[in-house]
Amino acid sequence: MANNLCGNKIQIRYRIEKISDFSRENRKTVLRGACIILMISLLSVLQLPVLAFFANNTNIYMPDASINIDAVDYSDIFGDNNGSVVIYDQKADSYMVYHLNKAEEQIAPCSTFKIFSALNALEQGIITPEDSVLSWNGSDYEFQAWNQDHNLNSAMQNSVNWYFQYLDTTVGARELSAFYKKIGYGNGCIGRDTEQYWNGSSLKISPLEQVELLQKFYNNSFDFDEANIKTVKQAMLCSENSDNKLYGKTGTGKVNEVEVIGWFIGFVETSDNTYFFAVNLQNASGTNGKEATQITYSIFHAMGIRMG
Repeated sequence: MANNLCGNKIQIRYRIEKISDFSRENRKTVLRGACIILMISLLSVLQLPVLAFFANNTNIYMPDASINIDAVDYSDIFGDNNGSVVIYDQKADSYMVYHLNKAEEQIAPCSTFKIFSALNALEQGIITPEDSVLSWNGSDYEFQAWNQDHNLNSAMQNSVNWYFQYLDTTVGARELSAFYKKIGYGNGCIGRDTEQYWNGSSLKISPLEQVELLQKFYNNSFDFDEANIKTVKQAMLCSENSDNKLYGKTGTGKVNEVEVIGWFIGFVETSDNTYFFAVNLQNASGTNGKEATQITYSIFHAMGIRMG
């Protein structure tokens, strides 16, 4: 009855013949197959932290429907890079955006947070415009430039983590959280960790929000001490020539020592206009703030704005 239910005589005969022809694979074939499976498994496991890192960055920021957004194509400059560009033209009161869906995605700010960490420390009196020097604690850090005393200008230019971690820890998690919520910094989530909240653990911000926040900083919409705004702005100065001044901050995000995020945010002052920008790169490997900076220079060069 079972045979009649499971197939006709031809099918049963075919199965019996296949069973009788069965022969075990030799040891070499089995080992080769096992090695292939092991390699695929290892590759999958190694990619899991990177995939998880991006999977957790799914919060979306919805900009005000009233703002003017023009889609632009920078694919020739971006090449194989994945990411977005947001440029706000103050004179035209309009945004130029490359990959809007990515520009709305909130991700870790990496070292770009240091602009506002510095502003908060100045407002709290941890440092002042006249005295911002912090002493090196003698630890051997990964970058030689960090192994010395720093003021705000040198700490910003060299992106000295220990300097800004000291500022944030001195302020405290509660005050820090209140500050980021007050200025509307992304999701405003700090948690209890004052040292790594900006590096993928809690705080997230989108490229669009970066640019909106830079405008508020530049115009001091927060009504902070104007001297503090000028002090942070001076620390952000990257280059200047007879035509313009470039202010900015880079950021690089890593997962298991693999660079997966690159930021460059800031603003460019020309003789008759100011452009606010955020360039963000997100790749499984091989991207950083330096590469985001190079792309930014190429974009402004294409706009006819000479940098450096």
